Amino acid sequence: MIKDKKPVIAFDLHGVVFRPDYKEIARIIFAAPQKYKLFLSLLDPRFIIMMSSLIKKIAVPEEYIMKLSCAVPYLKKYVQPGIALANAQKPQIETVKLIHQLKDQNIDLFVFSNIGERTYEQLVKKFPDIMGLFKGALVTSAQDNYIKKPHPQIFKKFAEQCHQDLNNLIFIDNKRKNIHAALQYGIDGIYFKNPHQLKEELIRRNLISTAL
Repeated sequence: MIKDKKPVIAFDLHGVVFRPDYKEIARIIFAAPQKYKLFLSLLDPRFIIMMSSLIKKIAVPEEYIMKLSCAVPYLKKYVQPGIALANAQKPQIETVKLIHQLKDQNIDLFVFSNIGERTYEQLVKKFPDIMGLFKGALVTSAQDNYIKKPHPQIFKKFAEQCHQDLNNLIFIDNKRKNIHAALQYGIDGIYFKNPHQLKEELIRRNLISTAL
């Protein structure tokens, strides 16, 4: 379908491939152990100081979870529920259909997300069929102090780790600032609003046809 070299496509995850599952969120919160002690832990000065620092940085969810559990040892028991909350998601079925259509066109698909490594690993286990559609992934990590999009370094790391030419990349994300950053580096970006709008953008780029 594509006359020239086929591009590769990188998808953000939360908000694009998946959306919040509020029933699961409620279940996880209800099942959390000793909620009153958790509340008291949140009043710990160490928690407040660390939280203020993370808010100022605009940290990713996994960074909150891991760093706060180190600052307040009692919170370590809430690491797994915290990761589960971050992954309280369900597939956007229409987006997944588009991913299958792109896969059928032999287009290489990647994950390019601000979720952390532990969060990503759990999501792979939770949705192996969907995550198995992607050739590779770059997510934020503790080793890099959770550097995330739209930081220039993370785009460079994606190119190096996934062995891709950024000029041959189409990046799909639901945050405008990430798309604006991508465009600055010569990346074709699609700002995701909903699956129907994404389908129209993919048709316009001749990546799928109206017949699919």
